Amino acid sequence: MYSFSSGIPDKLGVTFTQKGANFCVYGCLAESVELLFFDHKDAKTASQLFKLSDINNRTAYYWHIFVTGVKAGQLYAFRINGPYRPHEGLAFNPDKLLLDPYGLLVERGDNFCREAAIKEGSNIDKCLKSVVVDIDDYDWGNNKHPRHPLATSVIYEMHVGGFTRHQSSGIAKNKRGTYAGLVEKSPILKSLVSQQLN
Repeated sequence: MYSFSSGIPDKLGVTFTQKGANFCVYGCLAESVELLFFDHKDAKTASQLFKLSDINNRTAYYWHIFVTGVKAGQLYAFRINGPYRPHEGLAFNPDKLLLDPYGLLVERGDNFCREAAIKEGSNIDKCLKSVVVDIDDYDWGNNKHPRHPLATSVIYEMHVGGFTRHQSSGIAKNKRGTYAGLVEKSPILKSLVSQQLN
């Protein structure tokens, strides 16, 4: 059994500490938010449910809760209710479990079904689950931070599939839309960076 408190809107996602974890999610139009814990990746029901209060667990548009005793590896999801007006782009559905949009790791159970997210009814027995991560516990091995100054950095964001999927990419058909295809295009990306820095 966990104990919990209000938490803080300090950082979106999960902030893991030795005492527990702070969960924070943005929900501008959310009317209610629930945090659900699961015991394992194939769990069909939640082992713990926290109903967040719009008085104690909400600051402006941020919903937050601190759960004492949470360990790294804890599986969780959110259930959020709000207005349902698809013609305005609002499609809240309290039957559907949602991943943490700021989560660092996702667990996929053997019973996962993508279609359950759009079909009628609950997807609790077939959903993906977010995972609490202790970022200080990662073994970087011999890797060192490159310490590139931002002034000489180029950040290029792309969709891996979209960058190489079309035949005009010049990538072999079996590698289009894949990371392997992206590797083949890396000389082009390097030349773009060189042009930007010169």
